Amino acid sequence: AALAYHGALGLVAAGGGAGWRSSIFAISRSLLQLWFGVGFCTAGVAIAFDVPGLYCKRACGTIPAFVWTYLGGWMLVYRALWLAKRALARFGLEYKLDDRLCDVIADRLLLGRLTWDIPRLDGVPEVDMVVDMTCEWSEPLALRSVDDYLLTPVVDTTRPTVEQLRLVAERVVGHLRDPSRGSVYIHCANGYGRSAVATAAVLLLGGLCDTVEETVDLIKAARPVVSLDAKRQKHFCGAIPHAQLLHAFIEELGSDAESEETSSSDPKLWCA
Repeated sequence: AALAYHGALGLVAAGGGAGWRSSIFAISRSLLQLWFGVGFCTAGVAIAFDVPGLYCKRACGTIPAFVWTYLGGWMLVYRALWLAKRALARFGLEYKLDDRLCDVIADRLLLGRLTWDIPRLDGVPEVDMVVDMTCEWSEPLALRSVDDYLLTPVVDTTRPTVEQLRLVAERVVGHLRDPSRGSVYIHCANGYGRSAVATAAVLLLGGLCDTVEETVDLIKAARPVVSLDAKRQKHFCGAIPHAQLLHAFIEELGSDAESEETSSSDPKLWCA
């Protein structure tokens, strides 16, 4: 009888332990699902309503740790996919052909993707200004440690505002006008869209191109992987086309007498 009693107690204890572990697992799984769900929903809001501020990226280029509590699920998947894409490219499995780290668009002007070190190309002056168009990544230390780091956060798959384009263009053109300064590296996550349209604004303000079409052609010739759209039509449920945004940028410059004074008839305003 005593043996039967103690055996029953052992079975109850074992069953209770298994139930406790099962409950912990179920709670953990639910919390993980909630974390991913909140992350994807918040990221969806950021994309749908163009709210890069949800990432709280600081002017120094870093994202606070607390952002991972409500955007971590999305950022984990987003970064994992980006890293997987880069890993596959090392084995020749590229998403786009000729998808180089960066390309020279004009004298001392480089366009490319996120990287962990300063891009260095033969015959190109060392980069001493970086324009960061991302909001989903903390900027690598090497990039944000240059003499002039400019954060212009834009949510992936969306477009910069005209005000952001003007800020970038004025800062970059001002930098490039000084022959003693080095090169400028403009980047987003992949160097396809956000950074490409910012580079187009630089070319327009700098006087290297006169029209949107000419600007898009120049950038595509140097970096074929860019996703700039030269058409002005807006697709159903799509973001504002690049061409429409750049035309609005030109109109903004044309309405400002001071901006007209900064324009030049010299097609190579900062080029040697």
